[in-house]
Amino acid sequence: MSQFIETGVPSWLQPPKLDRGPPYTEWTVDRALSLVSIGHSVAAICRDDPAMPEAAELLKYLHSTPELEARYHEAQRVGAEVLIDETMEVAQGTSRFDNVVPLDINRAGLIIKTAQWIAERRNKRYRPSTNVEVTKTIDISKAMERASARVGSRRPGLVIEGEVVDGD
Repeated sequence: MSQFIETGVPSWLQPPKLDRGPPYTEWTVDRALSLVSIGHSVAAICRDDPAMPEAAELLKYLHSTPELEARYHEAQRVGAEVLIDETMEVAQGTSRFDNVVPLDINRAGLIIKTAQWIAERRNKRYRPSTNVEVTKTIDISKAMERASARVGSRRPGLVIEGEVVDGD
């Protein structure tokens, strides 16, 4: 693990995670979901805020009830919209990333592709179309005739309530 994270502050200078009792207060959930809805990842939220629990714990909690899970998925859906907007800013060279480190073309392309990939998974609106058009016609009538002939040759007659009835 690197000794520096995004903030540039060495890990030994960062405040430790605080043990504040139950990690899932309403404030914790609301704060985390509001940050997810503006495009932040749960991992970054938990890493950068000492008041937050570990990412795995928070994710387990967010998936623990259908109501929380629905709120989390809605925040992700909205966050995907933000990510798509930011990809345009990256392409134009006006994004928040340009203030941190000047982006080269390859880095900008990676940021755009990653944001699009995340948006496709979090928001149905950005998923590629999966419509399949079938233009070939298949005639199975001969196969059905052969199958009927095989069934007919194996069953010379049916027995219905003690009577033998012709199979045709």
